Amino acid sequence: MLMLLRVFLNAAHDSVDKQPLMRRKSSGGISSEQISSLMSENAISIVNTIDYDQLQSRLLVFIKQTMETEEITFEHKLILQNALNIWVGSILQKPELFTKALALGGMDELVMGGLLYCSEEKVREDFKTNLSWLVTKH
Repeated sequence: MLMLLRVFLNAAHDSVDKQPLMRRKSSGGISSEQISSLMSENAISIVNTIDYDQLQSRLLVFIKQTMETEEITFEHKLILQNALNIWVGSILQKPELFTKALALGGMDELVMGGLLYCSEEKVREDFKTNLSWLVTKH
């Protein structure tokens, strides 16, 4: 998962003008349409190289381990929120992952733990938001 995060961060920083978040006036070089096209091609190539089964299994293990800890730190809350977002996004990209996740077992405990039993309100809210997306889009 960290490797995937590194890939996304490197892609964001390795743009043509080295400051992808700032809009600049064209100096006769690459047009904004060309930059958008290049970024889209890079995003597509990244998405096509993802092993979604492995990503899902690692995300679910991380989520379960984090939920089992006695105290969830601020950093863990942020990582957990991003892990849930990536997991739901992966299922929206590859719907067959949902069936595979159910076949793994333990999903009832994970969902109930995230929605009801977790002592952190932020984590419960993240579970509710992400699972709502999953239910409405799946």
